[in-house]
This record gives sequence, structure tokens and C-alpha cells, in this order.
Amino acid sequence: SSLLAKQLYDELGNGKAENIHRVLLERFVAGLEPWSPREPGARELRAGQRLAARAGEVFDHGQPYEAIGGLIVAEIFAKNMDHCLGEEIRRQSLVPPEALVWLDIHEVLEINHAADSYELALLVPGEGEPLASAWRGARKLWVAMWGFLDDVLEAALAVQPV
Repeated sequence: SSLLAKQLYDELGNGKAENIHRVLLERFVAGLEPWSPREPGARELRAGQRLAARAGEVFDHGQPYEAIGGLIVAEIFAKNMDHCLGEEIRRQSLVPPEALVWLDIHEVLEINHAADSYELALLVPGEGEPLASAWRGARKLWVAMWGFLDDVLEAALAVQPV
């Protein structure tokens, strides 16, 4: 529980309201607004809604080891996504630096959170139902995260001129 509390404290800005990750993420998204699709319906949040529903199957299921398996995968996936996103977005200079604070922080934090996930994985009993449950949660969330990327690609291709 201390690892989870540490990660939650990180996400909540380490006691500083201006560093709450939701606030910083909103600033990041606002910085990307000039490149947002303008067509009606193109801004649908289907990808995020489907990810939330799929993640809910893991985290709201009431199976603690399944949720732990999902969390481990989520942190490792997020570390890799943040790294890729950071490399791509820094190839340009149009997004203002103040909009990139969330990304800057997350690139570092997700490395730490992925390392914490290793420690968390060591706490899962190495056999029986706890391990099987953690593995189920990990697989479900892995599929959910890749499904999210597939949904984002589908939405992006839907608004591209042919």
C-alpha cells in the first residue's frame, strides 16, 4: 500500500495544487488545441471512453491482485508511451514549453513508477490464485491499452482527408 500511496501522492502534485497531474494534463491538451480536429464529431472521446470501460473491468472488479496486475502493466505501458510521446513532441517547437510540464514530469515519474511496479510484483504470491489473478489483470489492461491506441488511430484516420 505504501507504493500505491507514493504513486498517488506523485499524481496529486506532491502537496502542490498547481502540480496536480490532472491540471498539468489539461494544460498540455490545451497546448495541443491548435492541431485539434475541427469537424463535428471528430472530437469524440470514444477511445478514452472505451479505455475507461476496459480499465474498469480490471480496477472495479473487486479482485485486488487483478488490479495490482493491471496497475503494473499500466505503469510500464505509461513509461513507454510517455517516452515515445516526448520524443515525438520535441521534434517541433510550436507547442509552448509551459504546456509540456505534464510531459516533462511524467517522463521522469513513469520511470520511477515502472520501477516501483517491479517491487509491487515481488509482493504478489508466486503461485496459485493470487498470481493467476494478477496475470489476468495484467493481460486485460495490456489489451485495453493497445485497444486505446487502435481506437486513437481509427479516429485519426477518420478525420484525415483522402
